[in-house]
Amino acid sequence: DLEEPMECRNGALMAESSVPGAYQQMCMNLPKRMIQLKSTGDSIVISQGTSSSSTKEASSVAGRTGVAIWNSSLLLTRLIDNLYMETSGTIFRDQTVLELGCGTGLASIACSKLGSPHVYATDGNSEVIALASSNIQQNTKTDEVGGTKMIITPVEFQWGLLNAIDYADTADII
Repeated sequence: DLEEPMECRNGALMAESSVPGAYQQMCMNLPKRMIQLKSTGDSIVISQGTSSSSTKEASSVAGRTGVAIWNSSLLLTRLIDNLYMETSGTIFRDQTVLELGCGTGLASIACSKLGSPHVYATDGNSEVIALASSNIQQNTKTDEVGGTKMIITPVEFQWGLLNAIDYADTADII
């Protein structure tokens, strides 16, 4: 059973404070967080920190991007969930998704669970991709939607200077 403080349960948004190079909030220090999709009731459990994290506390995430769930990731996941509900579950059907800057992999996992047959979860940091890969593996062991196996491909990808339109042939949703 996942023990989260009440303030952090089900992807609660928390005030973030500035630290050198990023932002920090109390829920980022938890080793794991659980977020439930309202549309399907599916739970997504996300490990935070790195593979060197201890079991009681995530490794330091202060000033590091991609190794913890930020409020922006929670908001994007909520938007994805709401779009799914507003389109009666059709928005991701037969659509390949390319996520630029996947961090922990939360939004990519949500897209897969909501019907995208293939998601490319990209980030420019190999440590972050390793964490996202672990989270993807934990959360998609048996995912099938309508008899179709859902695939999430983690990819190290430096996207900061690229134009997303250059990848229109790779993905339907960027």
